[in-house]
Amino acid sequence: YGHGWFFWNFKSELEPRWDYIRAVENGWLPYDAQANHRNVTNACIQEDAGEFVCTVKAEATREEVIKGVEWACEQDIEVAPFCHGDSHVQFEHAAQIFNNYWQKYHDNGATCDFG
Repeated sequence: YGHGWFFWNFKSELEPRWDYIRAVENGWLPYDAQANHRNVTNACIQEDAGEFVCTVKAEATREEVIKGVEWACEQDIEVAPFCHGDSHVQFEHAAQIFNNYWQKYHDNGATCDFG
């Protein structure tokens, strides 16, 4: 049983998103990972209760968002009516498309990482 626990080995990849030190420097993870941080300690509870909302990453470029939208819509065109729109409409509604996809498929292992 490991629900809610994670192990991070400081730097296991060259990609900065997997670098613990860079994640702390960028504010993605708290400095003191052992402290009780409400947003971390309650994350699994919120997810299990259906309260987690998948949204667009703040640092994502327009190109990354559009690629994520295209991927989600290719997997399931019915995740949102905005999948049928042009790229401007899709970009404006990306958060809804991402959240709809994640809500529908997270029990099957889908993650909220569309960047």
